Amino acid sequence: MEIPPDLKFGGLRLPGSAAELRNWRVGQVLSAVATGRDRAGFAPLRIGVQTYTAQVPFPVRSGDRLVLEVLRTGTTPLLRPVDAPRSPDPVQAALRAALPRQAGQPPVLATLAALAGAREIPTLPTPVLQAARQVFATLLDAREVRLPGRLRQAMGDAGTLLESRLARQTRDGPPAGVDRDLKAGLLRLYRALAAGPAPGPRTPSPPGPVPAPSPINAAPPRTAAGAPPQPPNSTAARPTPPLLPPLADVRPQPQARAAAPLLSVEALPRLLGALLQDVEGALARVQLQQLASQASEGEQRHVWLLEVPIRRDGVADVWQFRIQRDAEDGSEDADGGGWTLELAFDLDGLGPVRARMQLQAGHISTRFWAEWAATAGLFRGALHELRTMLEAAGVPIGTLVCHNGTPPAGGRCDSAGLLDERA
Repeated sequence: MEIPPDLKFGGLRLPGSAAELRNWRVGQVLSAVATGRDRAGFAPLRIGVQTYTAQVPFPVRSGDRLVLEVLRTGTTPLLRPVDAPRSPDPVQAALRAALPRQAGQPPVLATLAALAGAREIPTLPTPVLQAARQVFATLLDAREVRLPGRLRQAMGDAGTLLESRLARQTRDGPPAGVDRDLKAGLLRLYRALAAGPAPGPRTPSPPGPVPAPSPINAAPPRTAAGAPPQPPNSTAARPTPPLLPPLADVRPQPQARAAAPLLSVEALPRLLGALLQDVEGALARVQLQQLASQASEGEQRHVWLLEVPIRRDGVADVWQFRIQRDAEDGSEDADGGGWTLELAFDLDGLGPVRARMQLQAGHISTRFWAEWAATAGLFRGALHELRTMLEAAGVPIGTLVCHNGTPPAGGRCDSAGLLDERA
């Protein structure tokens, strides 16, 4: 059998539940024989002693022999003829396109907060101002976090579900929630920026040595214990590590607020240019979260990534979530596996904080990591109160601890039923 060299296809899908399917491994090479002609894109293939009805995206005749490579396992495995050209993976192609463009939300949020709080910005295009204020107004308010269902709603509005919501659009209009969706709001803002006057480019940093920072903007010195000698409400600038892309195996990373931009007629072209690029970077980051959250068929691990901006006192902070479901033997039963939720944030006065909550055997274990020693002390002092509140709500508690530092690579929650307030 000859396969046209210009034929592009993803492979052969072999639906079935025979025991042989569970023994296949990715990369394994199999021999197959077509036992009949393809009809409407389907053909019977004999692999070993079993015959499967396969979705074959090219013509085959009875007796044709195929050498197949296993690309994916599971109830619907995916195979590819080894002498056929590989077609580009659309998910991988989208990942490669979004990775160099992605950027964190703090710069966008700082500009949106400035625009929302300003009374009048001369010569700023009205559609841009309206779109910016609308996005900021729909962010979750910190006072609403404790309201039942409000945080869950904000997580659903973080942008990763936009396309699935739009797919349910009816004649009566878009489904509920689209108007407050973060990605939809950023897209409206991007269109308003792109339709306005040509924005000026970012001003490059001048060459030569960087001058010493003034006392107001200087980063706080770190002590040996890791806590900065500053009051809890300090807003002094702090150096931040490079932002990692939101991929399935990347742990959540705390993101500090960005500096507020200068609002003036002279700075307006530069502001619009920076905002356009920042919005594009934030949209690419949401797209990466959507792509990384795609569950591969046959995998026993499902991961959801999202970032929720929460506004407080006229500014906004980013809370990054990673939710993972671990099922045993691919079971979808809630009792057949566990859940792990990881969280990272960086608030003024607290510094970088990470948390990992794990549900196993009906108990929830939680570990906090605070990079500042003073913050770790505050958290440890509140652990007993947190335990009391959770138990009063009927939540079975396992481990509940707070460490000073950062999580170990690959570390997991200890599900032992202990309360360790001395860690």
